[in-house]
Amino acid sequence: MHHLRKQTDTDPLNKISGTTGISGALDTTLILERKERSQNKAVLICTGRDIEHRELELSFSKDSHTWELISDSVEEPVFLLPEDMKLLIEFMKDRKMFSGTNAEFCSEFNNHYGRHIETNHLKRLMNKHRYELEAQGVFFESRRCNGKRLLSIEYRPPDDDSDDKDDKTTGVKNIVNTVPIVPHGTY
Repeated sequence: MHHLRKQTDTDPLNKISGTTGISGALDTTLILERKERSQNKAVLICTGRDIEHRELELSFSKDSHTWELISDSVEEPVFLLPEDMKLLIEFMKDRKMFSGTNAEFCSEFNNHYGRHIETNHLKRLMNKHRYELEAQGVFFESRRCNGKRLLSIEYRPPDDDSDDKDDKTTGVKNIVNTVPIVPHGTY
C-alpha cells in the first residue's frame, strides 16, 4: 500500500507518490481515488500487466461500511470517456446531425451546456476518442474547403447496423448479402 501525490494527472500511474520504480515494479495497481475527502463516492482504477484496464465507480455505505459498485467500465465503456465526450454523445442524440465549421459546432455545443471548451481542444478529443464515439453511435468526418475546417457529424443509434438498410453517407443500398451464390459449373 502506498499513497498518491496531491497533484492531479490523467495517467493513474503518475498519481503514485515517489519514483517511477514503485509503479514499474508492480504487476497490478489498484488506485482508489475520491475527488474530495468528505465524499462517499470514489473510482477504483485497476491497471496492470496481467489484467484488463477497468475503472469501477463506487459508493461507500455508512451502514454496512463497505464500498458498493455503481458502474464498471467493462460493462459501460462510455464511463471511461472524458466528461466532454459524454456530453457530446448526449448532445448528438438530441441534435442528430450537424454540418458546418468546427467553430460553429463548438459554439453550439458550448451554448447548449454552458461550457467554454476551445474548438481545437474539442476536435482533438473527438479525434482521440473516435472509436469510442462510433461505438456510441456518433460518427463524424472532417475536411478542409476554401481554407475552412468543416465538420459533418451525425448520431446513429448503435443498434442501427443492419445490412439491409441504406448507407447513410452514400444513399446506396448495401447489397453484400443479397447477391445469390451460384455453385461452380452451374451457370
